[in-house]
Amino acid sequence: MALDPEGIQKLDKQIAMCDAMLRAMPGPTDEEGGRFCHIMLVLVDAAQENYRKLREAFSADNQIGMAWACRNLLEIAIFSKYVLLSPENATEFADDRLIDALQIGIALRKLEQDARKARLSSLGGQKDEFQNEDDPYDADKVIEDFTRQLEIAGVSRRDPLHMSDLAKKVKMDDEYKAMNKVSSKLVHPTAWSLFTAEVGSKRFPGASEIIFMCGALYTSIVYEEFLPHVKKWGLRHMPPQ
Repeated sequence: MALDPEGIQKLDKQIAMCDAMLRAMPGPTDEEGGRFCHIMLVLVDAAQENYRKLREAFSADNQIGMAWACRNLLEIAIFSKYVLLSPENATEFADDRLIDALQIGIALRKLEQDARKARLSSLGGQKDEFQNEDDPYDADKVIEDFTRQLEIAGVSRRDPLHMSDLAKKVKMDDEYKAMNKVSSKLVHPTAWSLFTAEVGSKRFPGASEIIFMCGALYTSIVYEEFLPHVKKWGLRHMPPQ
């Protein structure tokens, strides 16, 4: 799948045009529209940023960077489809930011505790020169803060949405499985990636073009979801049928 520079530039212009059209639409006029607009822009901004990273990685012949960006774009496209299915889905997606933050806080506390134990053990009881009593990170406070925010928001879940489940709901399961496999093999230190690291992109000639085209497609999906929706319904969900 050969890609000529003019074709790539055409894709760039199409994506930029869609982005400009979406951002030029009237802004929110009420709370519902504000929430919808915020979620939409979070996803559109992420799509723009990851498409930029995809382009940079493609130009640098960096398949690992391309795989990361392409997988991100696929997940952003899946989120975009999911949140437009219903207001409840959009709320679940937004609530996940608090659940994610709580899980990060809990995991960081565990990592910090394990690191301190390992450090003290290696020092044999000596003073740890790297220990900072005024460390600004307070894991317990972070956990407490986000637990309280979840309670205020009325969110009882403590497990975030799973991308594999969302992919099935928006009928992108096959794409998710395939891209997840490719990106995992390229990005993570698998036996194959480690033994062939010195070969670089020559491991799979032509793979860069495939990954780039998929990433561009996923970017387009984000706009193809939001643009027609906003034109027809404005900054709100489709009314119940």
